[in-house]
Amino acid sequence: IQQAREKWESRNRKLRQLEFWSRALEPWLKSAEAEYREQDAIQKQTELATLKTEDGKCSQQIEQVAGKIKNLEQDLRESEEGKRLSDIADLLKRLREELGRVAERANRYRASLEIWAPGTEISDAATFSGFRNELQASLPELKQKLANCTEELAAKTIELKSLHNQILEQEKELQDLIERGSNIPQDVARLRDGLAQALGMEPADLPFVGELLEVREGFEKWRGTLERLLRDFALAVWVHPDHARDAETYLLENNLSGKLAFLSLGNLATSEKVPGSVVEMLECRQELSDSEQAILRSELYHRFPHVACLANDASFPNLPYAITPEGFVREAGVLRIKDDSYSVNDASRHVLGREIEQKKKALQAKLNECESKRKTLHSEKVRLSEDEKSLSAKMETGGKLLEIATSFAEIDRAGIALKIDDLEKEEERLRKSSNRLQAIEQESCRSSEFTNGIYIKRFPNKICS
Repeated sequence: IQQAREKWESRNRKLRQLEFWSRALEPWLKSAEAEYREQDAIQKQTELATLKTEDGKCSQQIEQVAGKIKNLEQDLRESEEGKRLSDIADLLKRLREELGRVAERANRYRASLEIWAPGTEISDAATFSGFRNELQASLPELKQKLANCTEELAAKTIELKSLHNQILEQEKELQDLIERGSNIPQDVARLRDGLAQALGMEPADLPFVGELLEVREGFEKWRGTLERLLRDFALAVWVHPDHARDAETYLLENNLSGKLAFLSLGNLATSEKVPGSVVEMLECRQELSDSEQAILRSELYHRFPHVACLANDASFPNLPYAITPEGFVREAGVLRIKDDSYSVNDASRHVLGREIEQKKKALQAKLNECESKRKTLHSEKVRLSEDEKSLSAKMETGGKLLEIATSFAEIDRAGIALKIDDLEKEEERLRKSSNRLQAIEQESCRSSEFTNGIYIKRFPNKICS
């Protein structure tokens, strides 16, 4: 304990001594610090004054060099080489700007040219002029081709639509023929059905005359001629005399939106049998009574006293009523009729008899023919549509080629690049041979070195860029 106390007292004495010296030195330290600050301020003022003096001298020297450079530049501008260098600089600036525009235009022209004539190269003014003349000459012809193609496409579209409607009608007619088992056209049968309903009868009770007649065996080659001669008569409805008045009233009071005729025979017609008459080629169906058959045949003899013969037959010119296998008709010796709006042997128009196989085959053949024609028309329409697009695109491309450039210079990228290269070489040559320019460069280097020297001297720890 005694030792620890002695150590503490020793340290305490040292601490009091240190505090004493600290209090004793504090005024001196403050005085020394104030003296140092005063001397430092004087030194800085002296250095600042020196720097200002040096800066003034440097500025004066720099101004002298700048003035000398300015005079040299003025001298250069007024000289022939200076003027030429200035002109070259202006030309280079304009040409470089023009080069960008020409390059963009040339790229568009090349793209359109590749569409118009793949693989074509235009490298000089003569080729450009010849191509442009050919282009201007070909555009009117191309325009006419496009107009013809568009017109033909429109015609094919209308024809295809008409053919489509025709196919629908033929399909409907064929289906109706199979379902009804009758050669009578569906639109006429529909009118007959309306008459039957008005009379309170079944359609089967009002047969068509054509359904009551058949072509005799052995006279099939005259079938088309008979169909043509008797068609209107065959499409008349057979009405019993007891219902004739009501049927007539129905026709008078209604708008049928079609043609309907009916035949009501009560007595034998006054007529004579003519040798070779077309009536001899027909027979009545057994569903008619004997008296009805006699009445119908007498009416046929009365209405159709035509003799069937060949046109080259010697008796043909002397017959007042005659008909040939080709459908040529003589009426009363004064009227001649030949209807070639459809083939005389077109079985699809048959209305006589109840056998439908011939008409069914004819309708199916027509339908197949129309389907084949529709496929052909569709292929032609697709081709014309593609041709129209191709011609339209080519017309547009041709117009672009005429619009993009009117002279070769507008797309001559290589020509402008060559001019720039020549000007740059001339500029380099002038710069190397110009004493004035070399003097300016020397003075500029001296000024730069002088300025860098000052900077390094003032800021020795920094690197001069």
